[in-house]
Amino acid sequence: MKKFIIIFCLTTGICLITIPNFKIINKQPVFAINKSIPKSIKKIKRNTWDKLIHAFIMVESRGNNIIQGEGNAVGCLQITPVYVKAVNRILREKGSKIQYTLDDRKSRKKSIEMFNIMQSKYNPHKNIAKAIKLHNPGSSQKYHDKIVRNMK
Repeated sequence: MKKFIIIFCLTTGICLITIPNFKIINKQPVFAINKSIPKSIKKIKRNTWDKLIHAFIMVESRGNNIIQGEGNAVGCLQITPVYVKAVNRILREKGSKIQYTLDDRKSRKKSIEMFNIMQSKYNPHKNIAKAIKLHNPGSSQKYHDKIVRNMK
């Protein structure tokens, strides 16, 4: 008997993927071999996440790494000083010696790192809707739809 996992795909609705060695325990999927997600699912998730980050960059700054926005937001992801402080707090809690500066918001690489740190703390399962709300808490449905459209 084949078992399937249902993954919500933004472009097509619902995708069914056959997973070998897949068990359901307490209504939660568990992978029997090394309890790891198969590479095919990691690839889907990573590509979707990369598309989400690219969509944020295009919506927030049209790809401009040094743009100054509203409320002291700077860079391709329009990161605020409060966001940098929150990321630095998360890093301190993890025992990391890395700390970001306000100038790091002008670096695409460091902006994406900060975005991923914030998301890993408050959105570890990489839920797209939650990621949008977390990055821009006051966002409207129109903003959400714009991000999703830019993911394609």
